[in-house]
Amino acid sequence: MAKDDKYFLKNEDDQYGGGVLLDEYHGNYSLVSAREGNNGEIYMQWVFPQGPDRKPRDKGVPWKVSFGDKEATVKALQYFLSILEAGVEAPF
Repeated sequence: MAKDDKYFLKNEDDQYGGGVLLDEYHGNYSLVSAREGNNGEIYMQWVFPQGPDRKPRDKGVPWKVSFGDKEATVKALQYFLSILEAGVEAPF
């Protein structure tokens, strides 16, 4: 679903409006954990990664999985889609 140039796929089972957002930043694509607010606005979820001292850093970053440029993103997503379509069981 596109809202204001944001491609958000809502998890219908999530009672809090959670889902996944396809994000592009400086030519790099990522899937970001996001939520749809009561006003219909999409909000990225942010995390505070640990520093070397295992304490949270001061600056938050989006909770995301980065793939790289558009070509690398398509390749990665096709790979995972082919695994799911083939019915391959997870190795763990």
